[in-house]
Parts: sequence; C-alpha cells; structure tokens
Amino acid sequence: MNSKVLAGLAGLIGLAFLAQAHGEAGYAVCNLSKLYQDCGISKDKRAELEALRSKAEKELQSYKDKIDELLRKKPLYDTDSPEYKDIDRKIEDLKNEAGAKKKVETDNLERKFTEFLKMFHKIATDSIEEHAKENSITFVFQIQDTELGRFSKAEPLLQKIFTQQVLYNVQSVDITEKVLKRLDKDYENNK
Repeated sequence: MNSKVLAGLAGLIGLAFLAQAHGEAGYAVCNLSKLYQDCGISKDKRAELEALRSKAEKELQSYKDKIDELLRKKPLYDTDSPEYKDIDRKIEDLKNEAGAKKKVETDNLERKFTEFLKMFHKIATDSIEEHAKENSITFVFQIQDTELGRFSKAEPLLQKIFTQQVLYNVQSVDITEKVLKRLDKDYENNK
C-alpha cells in the first residue's frame, strides 16, 4: 500500500486516540458520493447541465445536416466548376464553425460543472460540519460504497480499494442520510 496512505491512516488513528484521551471520541462517517448522487440540488444541476449539453449537441447536429446536404449536391457539378468549389468552401466553413462552436460549448459546460462541484463540495461539507457540531461529533470520515461489482477493469478497482479510507463502520455512525435530508431541506428552503 502507498506509504502516504499508510501515514495518513496512522495520523487519523493517532488523532482518534488523542481525542479519546480527552473524552471527545465522537466520530461518524459520511458518503459524499451518495450525497452528490441523491441530493436535490445536485440532481437539479445535473439535469440543467444535461439540458445544456443536449441543446449544444442539437446545434452541432444542424451543422452536420447542412454539411451532409452540401455533400449530396457535390456530385451534381463538375469538379472544376465554380459551384463545386463553392460547395467545398461552404463545407470547410461549416466544419470550422462547428469545431469552434463545439470547443466553446465544451469549455462552457466544463466551467459550469466545475463551478457546481466546488459549490456542492462547500455546501455538503458545511452541512456535515453543522451536523457534527450539533451532535458532538469530533471526526467525520469519508466512506464509500463497498460494492465492487460495477468495475470491469483492474486499474479503477485498485484505485477504489486503495483510496477507501474507512474499511468498516457500524451503521449507527453513518450520518449520510441525515446530512442528505439537511441538504435537501436547505435547498428547498432556498429555491
């Protein structure tokens, strides 16, 4: 196992023992991935981004349709004719426009998704912190789903195995559902 991971785990265990020695041993786990997948704000934002992606894809498809129409006209003209050359020029112009449009739309979607992820991480960790403070929880550890059946390649599976920070916890310390309810309540109140 990676020495940094081992050092990190040793540090966390040391902190847990230190806190326990001072009578503050409250800990919990939370699944950020589940919060991301299931909370209302995330679902709404992902739907919004998917709508933008779909709209951009339809616009790009219109370029492809125009190019296809021009390609169907090309055989009607002699290759040396001005009409044939004009069609080639129009096709090239449409390809350039479509490429530029695709880059702009891809960059825009990436920027919006990145902004959302930053905002989501902030509200999720703020909500976790509030819940922890209200319930005298000293440490909240990230937990992941342990279901590995969806992996079909070794590399991502190894990544999942070696980065999992909590290998076992009792269900009573998992605050994911409570934080999820808090996030959804806050989101509904601020809509």
